[in-house]
Amino acid sequence: MRALPASGLKAPGSTDGDEWHSTAMSPRLMRVNDIQLATDAGPNARIAVFDNAASTAPRHEWRIAGSLESPPLLSPDGKMALAFHRNAAEDAQLTVMNVETGAVVKRGSLLTGASLIENPVTWLPDGRYAYLVENRLIVSSPASGTETEVARLALPSNKASDWQGFVSGMTTLVASPDGRRVAFSWTERRGSGLDRHVWVADIDGTRLHRLTRADETSPLTFWFMTPSWSPDGRWVVVHLDMSATQTAPIFPPSPYDDIPPPQTVSGTTGCRSSQILVYSADAEREAITWPTLDVQHGVRVKAANNQTAWLSSCGAASWLP
Repeated sequence: MRALPASGLKAPGSTDGDEWHSTAMSPRLMRVNDIQLATDAGPNARIAVFDNAASTAPRHEWRIAGSLESPPLLSPDGKMALAFHRNAAEDAQLTVMNVETGAVVKRGSLLTGASLIENPVTWLPDGRYAYLVENRLIVSSPASGTETEVARLALPSNKASDWQGFVSGMTTLVASPDGRRVAFSWTERRGSGLDRHVWVADIDGTRLHRLTRADETSPLTFWFMTPSWSPDGRWVVVHLDMSATQTAPIFPPSPYDDIPPPQTVSGTTGCRSSQILVYSADAEREAITWPTLDVQHGVRVKAANNQTAWLSSCGAASWLP
């Protein structure tokens, strides 16, 4: 393992600062830091592009006024970045930027006005990009003024208010390196709570299937998040986010009431329990052993001192080419 070059900007009293983003389609990496200094005129983000994971200095570096509502995604050719960007005059808009100059190339999509919880957009290897609006897969390009629906995915409702219909912005979408398939996270109802799972489909919506499976007997919620493809398109890495206090209602039998009162149980876990898992892209609802660290899907890493550990994280993991 090696450390990536840090910007050195951190929030006061925190180790947080830089975010790194990569894709299996390109060796380039992007470093983003939106820490605001007292000398800053307003909200802005510092963005740097590196040729590869061994680079010690950025190829390009710039700042963009306003705020980024999603991490910027680097295009396969390393020339464009794609992100939801908000400025003083507009709500967050899907924005294509030139990474050499920071200039805006295109702004707007069918997701304008949606509440963004995750990042429902991905580059395709031919320079186009795709995004999910509700359960509809839309494709466009930096030079196009047309947004084309290519598929309607036969998914369960993710609308937690009444579990009918769909809402946008609650998914992370990522295309396979060859552009033939997509993987994405999706919120689903289980009992009186909700889980988040990872699904895979062909770009035309066929061969839709779910990779992940929660413990059906557990009162806790399972969030399988932020999928990323392996360079050969055979595997998908997933972050199981169990890093928060999670509470769900249970209804145990009661000897005192005909209708037992609802009770709740809570489980508090840390980042060490949020395991990085790898699934075959053709897997079908494979179970894991959580809270025991899962050996079948887990990743074991070795440090320079030869100590080994199962990989867990508070954030996502990405595959490099």
